Amino acid sequence: MKRKMPRGDPSPDDAHELRVLILDDEDCARRTLERLVVQMGTGISVTACADQPEFLDALQAEDPDVFFVDYDLGSWCGTEAVAMLRDQPRHQGTPVIMVSHHSDTATAVEAIKAGCSDYIEKSKLTADSLRRTVCDVLTGGLAGTVARDQVTHVAECIITGMTEGCLGELRPRLQSMYHQICLMRDCQENGILPSTESLDTVEADCLQIWRFANELSEYGRSFNRLH
Repeated sequence: MKRKMPRGDPSPDDAHELRVLILDDEDCARRTLERLVVQMGTGISVTACADQPEFLDALQAEDPDVFFVDYDLGSWCGTEAVAMLRDQPRHQGTPVIMVSHHSDTATAVEAIKAGCSDYIEKSKLTADSLRRTVCDVLTGGLAGTVARDQVTHVAECIITGMTEGCLGELRPRLQSMYHQICLMRDCQENGILPSTESLDTVEADCLQIWRFANELSEYGRSFNRLH
């Protein structure tokens, strides 16, 4: 059954959102992918299709910025779906990301040869991995096929969502670090050495914050290619 997921933060202008179309015949896998796509950030509209008739209808009615197509579609294959959408001029330049349970190189190569922009194993699907992949396919190919302001806005949607996700994880880690530092200061004032666990916690939080900083920097470099 084809359906649309509600946006994380509705926009007053439908042109100001990232439009995603998902094709997956497995109900649980499709809903999981929908949820992860919505978690990428605000201003994201998702249309999900479960079978070929729904997909063909969506190709006529929708104009997505990126497709997610499952490789195994029961009686047919995701590469066939890619060929269908590529046959339509309006979708010839739209990035397609293939998702699959398969982890072998041959399947990934088959997807790329079929016209996909990237390939992700379902076991590795997270909101962060989707952000990185969507960022790569949009900045790598979309800039040459659509208007610059559309590309810039799509980039802003993704980086806004990524930033919000990082901040959501940073706040509790900073609180934890502050708490541990207060405990160590109390220990010092009472002539007691801080526990190894406290030092380990602070060190782990620092490393995680460092990883977030590197991720923000990497996204910044990616989006700078648009300007």
